[in-house]
Amino acid sequence: MYNKLLWTVFCTLAKRYIKALQIPTDKSLSLFQPFIIRKTMNYWEGKKIRLRGIEPEDYEHFYQWNLETETARNLAWLWFPTSRESQRAWAAAESLKKGINDEYFFVIETLSGEFVGSIHSNTVSRIDGSFRYGIGIVERARGQGFAKEAIRLFLGYYFNDLRYH
Repeated sequence: MYNKLLWTVFCTLAKRYIKALQIPTDKSLSLFQPFIIRKTMNYWEGKKIRLRGIEPEDYEHFYQWNLETETARNLAWLWFPTSRESQRAWAAAESLKKGINDEYFFVIETLSGEFVGSIHSNTVSRIDGSFRYGIGIVERARGQGFAKEAIRLFLGYYFNDLRYH
């Protein structure tokens, strides 16, 4: 409890100091970069990507993604093939969820609207202030910094706004 309070005070003072010096947030100390409030019009948008909710029409992206069996083999397990209809139903059901218990599924897309992956929270515990997250980037979009930026936006929201630690 004491460490959390100390860290909160430290971050608050650091933010005030940076603001008082009028240092643009994109040039501030990298240690605080994920946690400083950005000066953009869309909270969910970075320099390369934006996070958005899943839409029923996204099912085809996930269906094609599930065909990348080599990616699946590097994860926890290789899943059974799915049908387009099951992916359609899953995407439609996911699109109706409203972030219950702070669990939410985001689509990662480029600023031009190209699907590049997803990030989601799971195993959320408000009592402990902890959560897990999963992220996946389609093979053609890897190595371009999309995951890094998505994680910064995602963790910035969970640490700053939802007060997880």
